[in-house]
Amino acid sequence: MTQTPTPVRSIALAALLMASAQATHAVGTGTITDGTGSISRNGNTTTVTQTSNKLIVNWDSMNVGANDTLTFAQKNASAAVLNRINSADPTTILGTLNANGRVFIVNPNGVLIGNGARVNVGSLVASSLNISDEDFKADRLRFTGGGQGDVTNNGFVIANESVALIGAKNVTNGGRITSFNGDVALAAGDAIYLTFADSHLQVGLDKASLEALVVNRGILTTRDGDITLAAWARDALARTAVNNTGVIEAAKLNLTQRACLTCAPTRGNVWLESIGNGGDINSSGSLFAGGNLGAHTGSNINFTNLRVMGGAVASAGQKVNFLRSRGGTQSNQIVGDLEIAARTGGTVDSTQALNIQAFAETGELRFGDIFTPGNLSIWGDTITFTGQTTIGRDLNVLGTNVIATNGSYNAPLLDVRGNTTIDGFDNVLLSGRLFSNTTNITAHNGQLMVGALTTYGDTYLRGAQGITIAGRGETGNLTLETAGNVDNWFGLQVFGDLTYKLAPTSLVFAGAKPDVVYGQVIGLPRR
Repeated sequence: MTQTPTPVRSIALAALLMASAQATHAVGTGTITDGTGSISRNGNTTTVTQTSNKLIVNWDSMNVGANDTLTFAQKNASAAVLNRINSADPTTILGTLNANGRVFIVNPNGVLIGNGARVNVGSLVASSLNISDEDFKADRLRFTGGGQGDVTNNGFVIANESVALIGAKNVTNGGRITSFNGDVALAAGDAIYLTFADSHLQVGLDKASLEALVVNRGILTTRDGDITLAAWARDALARTAVNNTGVIEAAKLNLTQRACLTCAPTRGNVWLESIGNGGDINSSGSLFAGGNLGAHTGSNINFTNLRVMGGAVASAGQKVNFLRSRGGTQSNQIVGDLEIAARTGGTVDSTQALNIQAFAETGELRFGDIFTPGNLSIWGDTITFTGQTTIGRDLNVLGTNVIATNGSYNAPLLDVRGNTTIDGFDNVLLSGRLFSNTTNITAHNGQLMVGALTTYGDTYLRGAQGITIAGRGETGNLTLETAGNVDNWFGLQVFGDLTYKLAPTSLVFAGAKPDVVYGQVIGLPRR
């Protein structure tokens, strides 16, 4: 007989939510096992007074009902209290939690900060992973233990310093987390370590868990810190490991540095990481980084709605996609450089950056509606331009096949204010109009085709199996080198010399309009 499993944990959690909301003293009983302090109750308020730098409290439960207040009165902002909850149920906070120092909440069955809860702390670490008393007292903040409970915030968390939600399974923010002078981290894995450096927090993952997942569908903000979303899952190849559908805002206190194109911001960074073989990193919500943006995974990266005041680096074992938001134009804006490394290609659409570098080992890299006042440099297998590409300096492309589609002879598909160098091992097929200064285009083993051509310097076109100029060509000195034929559909206007480097069997087909050459015609075969 087949049985449908009963969602016991969900039922227990629902019952706990109701009980904690109605209970008069829902916090439970706590016992101080290390350090000095006291625990007192006055009506619906429970106060933990901490007189030592470190305090460890074991609770039978530590649930804060909707009408309850739990306050930690600590020596200073660096004083830390470890709350270890020995309960079969998740710890649920629905009311108010106050602290002026660092509060650690550890429950292997999970931690839930519910809708309507208000947490106002110096720093907060909520974890389903365990930490030993010895490590806590020695500031070795290494969390292990395979806690299977979820860690979730649906409330309002304000920290003067840092906030970390960590666990082995699902770590989710659906509410609002704000750090004034520190950092925000959401991390999932079987072993996670944290390091406090003054008011800031660093996070690292040491071991993968079976199904780690980090999700932000709420709001994460820092005023002068970094935001990190990191997961290490053993089975993540077929699913998402880091997902942002909400708002991430990592601001910097000194916003006057936004215009700095050469400096490296030290705060306001956003790091998204899926470690190991990895799962997808998806950010379809709003992401603002007052510093730099970094993303790394062994799978896919998908971004929309980016604003980055520093540089951005995206590295993926499969594809990297910078995509257009619905109804948006130039939806991804990066003040500094954009660097992309994608093993199997991807798409860069509706994106602007100071300089853009992109590399793909195999597959197709697609570019549409790109603007950079600097250089665009691309290395890959198949490289395709599908929209307006405007480059303030130089275009450098190296690929097996280089293609520009959807071009119009009146609207340049490739508008290069500097120089253009395109090397295709097989074919180079460029529709539309190309604007550039000095231009060198080579199809080493195949066909070379360009649309309308307007260059303000010298142009060198090499095509092993033939050259086609499908639109009107206007250039300085022009050299055409091929072992095949030259098809010139609409005629050339050459303000220097026109030089043919042809095989003995090559033919030149004249266009609808006669060529106008202000210099010499060199190497044209006699007919």
